Amino acid sequence: MNSNLKTKPLLWFVVLLFLVFFTCSLLYSTENDYATSKGGIEYRITGISHLDTALSYIGVREKGANRGFWIERFLHSVKLGKGQPYCASFVSYCLTQCKSSFPIRSGLARSFKTRKSINALDVARGWKRIPAGSLVGWEKTRSIKGHIGFVLQDWSGRFGRTVEGNTTSGSKRFKGEGVWVRSQEIETLGIKRITFFTLIEG
Repeated sequence: MNSNLKTKPLLWFVVLLFLVFFTCSLLYSTENDYATSKGGIEYRITGISHLDTALSYIGVREKGANRGFWIERFLHSVKLGKGQPYCASFVSYCLTQCKSSFPIRSGLARSFKTRKSINALDVARGWKRIPAGSLVGWEKTRSIKGHIGFVLQDWSGRFGRTVEGNTTSGSKRFKGEGVWVRSQEIETLGIKRITFFTLIEG
């Protein structure tokens, strides 16, 4: 009888402790897993510093062609003036804001292609897996022009999700409008297509 009296309070204490822990975990998850971007859009925090920085700008729109408060800040980070294409400037700005040790900062998308970059066709065939937070790059045939963005989720195969500046929320892939999350495809044909991925280490 005495043993049961001692056991029951201990059991209730353990149950109570579990309930408190569970409730706190739910509250912490609710408060910290999501945030609202400067464009007023809720997004899920990934824990990848530069990617979360990029996500914090989704929904930011241009005010005129390649202009606007944040757009001009992106451009200024690589010493470009208003009105210039800003996909690479956006990437550079996000890397700088989170103090990434990744060395490249540029207003030119092709500058992010290095000797260590991964061929996009190897990813499309499933031979390579690209981790979230990496860079995805487009190149235009016979031109220095291109496009660059961040990989939102691990990517293996033809299709993936990205966070990009100087893009649109609609179906037109390269029409500048602002910062958006996009669904993209690695194509084998086309004048302007995804050709490389660059991993960000540090």
